[in-house]
Amino acid sequence: MVFLGLGNPGQEYIGTRHNIGFEIIEELSRKISLDSNFVVEGWKSNRDFKIDVFKARHKSNLVDKNLYFCKPLGYMNRSGQVFRAYADYFKLFHDEGSKEGKSNISINRSDPLPLIVVHDEIDFEPGVVKIKLGGSAGGHNGIKDILSSFSTEWFYRLRVGVGHPGTDSSNRGDVSNWVLGKPFGLDKEKLKFAESLSVDSLLRFLSVYYENIKGDSLNNNSRGGSILDKGYKEVSSFLANSIKAASQEK
Repeated sequence: MVFLGLGNPGQEYIGTRHNIGFEIIEELSRKISLDSNFVVEGWKSNRDFKIDVFKARHKSNLVDKNLYFCKPLGYMNRSGQVFRAYADYFKLFHDEGSKEGKSNISINRSDPLPLIVVHDEIDFEPGVVKIKLGGSAGGHNGIKDILSSFSTEWFYRLRVGVGHPGTDSSNRGDVSNWVLGKPFGLDKEKLKFAESLSVDSLLRFLSVYYENIKGDSLNNNSRGGSILDKGYKEVSSFLANSIKAASQEK
């Protein structure tokens, strides 16, 4: 199972809207580090592949697989190329049906990649978080490069709303400046809520994953798609209910 956060490397991008994927993956890895059910290796920078990776393994004997938390460091529009090279070399999506040791990439909804990409979403208001399986890039350069590099749309995306500059702001609709800028005021508070909600939702996904992986469901297809689907539905429901409850508290 892989959690891929999208963002840009460099001190100047820390705290920007575009880097919320990095921040969520980092906080998720911190929570995993504090969980006694996991043995972790911690964050390591792989200079050959230009990617930072955090590995964790569940202590139970239910599954002999690592969890990977990844941050590509080739800038947003090269996220897919960087991650694909790493995934192929270390056979992250390798199974018995693959040839020549290459990742056997899924091309159907029922057997998606065990991959959740976490990224900013300008089409959602700050504080809104949704999970999605498949679909287009929607103008996001990081997702666009992943789609191109893997030649499949069948992976999960956790879309974290950062808002749109709009025509009334000082940016006058300049999306690039908006996503590379830092949130402030109420937007900053909403994004803190979104980050916390995102981490909680991914922890729920993992909880469902490990609860169900011990049964025959893992054998339903090559990558345990039925288990991933259960996690997807759990997270979808959790996010919808959480955001609804938050809106009612206002």
